[in-house]
Amino acid sequence: MDMPQYQPTNLPQTQPFEPCSEAWINGRIALLLSAYRRDDYQNPDLFVSQVSENFKRYPKAIVEFVTDPVTGIQAKKQWPPSVAEIVAACEGQAANVEKIARYSALQMQRPKDRARALNWANCYVGSEAPQYRKMLDKANKPETDRREYRYDEERGGIWVSLKWIWG
Repeated sequence: MDMPQYQPTNLPQTQPFEPCSEAWINGRIALLLSAYRRDDYQNPDLFVSQVSENFKRYPKAIVEFVTDPVTGIQAKKQWPPSVAEIVAACEGQAANVEKIARYSALQMQRPKDRARALNWANCYVGSEAPQYRKMLDKANKPETDRREYRYDEERGGIWVSLKWIWG
């Protein structure tokens, strides 16, 4: 039975990865198992074979992360992991890699005009605040742009532009 290879679902530009060599995978498994006693496994050779088959489904970076002494499963598990725990660790790391790639692809949305971003009513001044009277006077001037303030009748104050407070 062929197991499906890891393939990120939300990244259409992702190319299929090259499977890792058997020797490299065996070296990573040896590194992983060196953190535990060999006699903790009933049949260590069969265990290595099963883990090897599962590691072939993932890119090299994921296998490295899962078997690394600092970030890997041996740093998180006190007892020797089962094949299912190793696969779960690979799937978890694959999901993290996919999430990072997805969020990295998003464009950072910044205000195009920083000065304009300060022009809208975005700071609440309550009726008990010492600046309240000054803000009301400014809001009642005919030349004041209506977008720079709004009354909050429910809370009994006024929302003003942050630049009013600063300046």
